[in-house]
Amino acid sequence: MIEKQGRDTIIVVEDVDRSGEFGLRFLETLRDFLHGLKTDHKCLVIAPIGDSEFDKNQPVYHKCIDYFDRFRLRKLKLETFVDRVFKPDLFDDECKDHNNKVQWTGVHRRGQVCSFLEILLNPRAQISMRTIKTILRNANLTFAQQVDDGFEPDFRATIGFEASKYIMVGTEPKSTLFEQFRESRSVGRNTWLGVLLYSMALDRPSILVRSGAGNKLEPATPPVDIKLVEHTGKHGHLELIPWHWTNEWAHAEEGEAKQGISLSDFYLDY
Repeated sequence: MIEKQGRDTIIVVEDVDRSGEFGLRFLETLRDFLHGLKTDHKCLVIAPIGDSEFDKNQPVYHKCIDYFDRFRLRKLKLETFVDRVFKPDLFDDECKDHNNKVQWTGVHRRGQVCSFLEILLNPRAQISMRTIKTILRNANLTFAQQVDDGFEPDFRATIGFEASKYIMVGTEPKSTLFEQFRESRSVGRNTWLGVLLYSMALDRPSILVRSGAGNKLEPATPPVDIKLVEHTGKHGHLELIPWHWTNEWAHAEEGEAKQGISLSDFYLDY
């Protein structure tokens, strides 16, 4: 077919680096096949390979690949992806509390989601674009279940908690941020979920803010850990998104903090 079609051909070989020895054999066989073609047209095969897999099998890859390009994802923007994946009405309008104070605006919701997903692709988080898609699919199912159970979840928080299940904090299989949050009943101020929830509470346009002499983008880190408290429904919709509290709401005992940031803990049950 390649010889008869009379034009250049481009083939993308996906997941060959995930197939172990079979993937290596396939590339060797494919190279021999391509070199035996009788055509004046070009046939280009692109085989994405992860760094660790390439380093482990360099001799074989050097044998069957003609050209290498070290590709790095830098400052990947996900606005177009978010616009295609999320319903547009999630980023419309605004929500106000009983005092007519704005709780969130649609445009800031979009900015928070985009910047949060972009920061998850940071190499330190070890989360790929494929994992991002898995997180969003699972969060969509979880959100539907939360609604069926009578809650009114904020989809941003649902996504954030789902993402925390994929960030490891230890070597054990269940050593994830999510399990850490469950155990402590709080979200650490230095975690990406903590930054997201804090940005939600302040209705920031992004989870990143300009700071320092160089006006560099930095995480909008909350001043304290975010407490996950029992959902009572006493304060209505305020319990479903991160809110600032004072001793008037917290009924703090002597010596306890008199103010902070809290969120209902039902997100930990999913």
